[in-house]
Parts: sequence; C-alpha cells; structure tokens
Amino acid sequence: MASDAHRTADEFLQAQQHYYTNLKAKKDEMQRYRASRQQHEDAAKLLADLPTKTRHEVMVPMGSKAFMPGELIHTNEVMVLLGENYFAERSSFQAGAIVRRRMDVIDEVISKLEKQIKDLGMRGDLSAEARKSLMAKIESEGARGAPAPAPAEGHAKGKK
Repeated sequence: MASDAHRTADEFLQAQQHYYTNLKAKKDEMQRYRASRQQHEDAAKLLADLPTKTRHEVMVPMGSKAFMPGELIHTNEVMVLLGENYFAERSSFQAGAIVRRRMDVIDEVISKLEKQIKDLGMRGDLSAEARKSLMAKIESEGARGAPAPAPAEGHAKGKK
C-alpha cells in the first residue's frame, strides 16, 4: 500500500515537472511573439511616416563600421514578404495594412498563449497541492506503523 502511494507521489512529481517545463516553453514563446509585435509596431510607424515626404535624409551603412549620408527616394514603394520567399511591391499604405493584419494575428496568438499559461500554472499548482496531501497521507500511515521506505522520498527528488 505504501509503495503504491510512493509511486503515485512520483507520478505527481513527474506531472508537476511536465507542467512547469511546458509553462516555461509557453512563456518563452510569448516573449518571442511580444518582440515580434514590437517589431511590427515599429514597421507600422515607419510605413506611416515614409509617404509624408518624397525624399528622406538617412545615413547609409558602408560596411560594418562606416556610414555615408544618403537619400531615400520612391518612399511610397515597398517590397512586402508574402511568405516562402515571395515578395510583392506595395504602396506604404497597403504595406501598413498588411502589417496591421499581421499584428492582429499576433495579438490572437498572444491571447491564446496567455490562456494556456494561466491553465498550465493552475494545473501545476493543483498537482503540487495533490502531491503534498498524498505525502501527508504517506507520512501519517508511516506514523501508524505501516512500512514507508525513506529512500523512496529521496529518490523522488532525484537523489540516490
């Protein structure tokens, strides 16, 4: 009976570790999507500013350490990545609309990830609470004289 309880405690520990591993992966994915959204916001601001003038003064990179003054012309013409290395020439206004649609998709993904992170956090907390109550039950059985091998607890934490 006690070995079954210890096995159940080990299963709870494995489930909890699984939830926390998935939680970390989802948080990392969320961070990448938020960074991507920020890049899209920056691009949308630039695309809104480009057609306001016909020429823009810029510093053009000449290698990795040198810059030279230059001008951007035809600033209302933008090449947009459609996917799979296909590009299309669009106006700044059209490109801005594409960026806004992509930002809407990113917002939906972020919303779904937030829900998944919340769910995984609750599952991890529940598995931790269940494991604590199971360990309390094992300890109470051990106090009543039932054989409860101590090495199993150390093994559950990864010790030998």
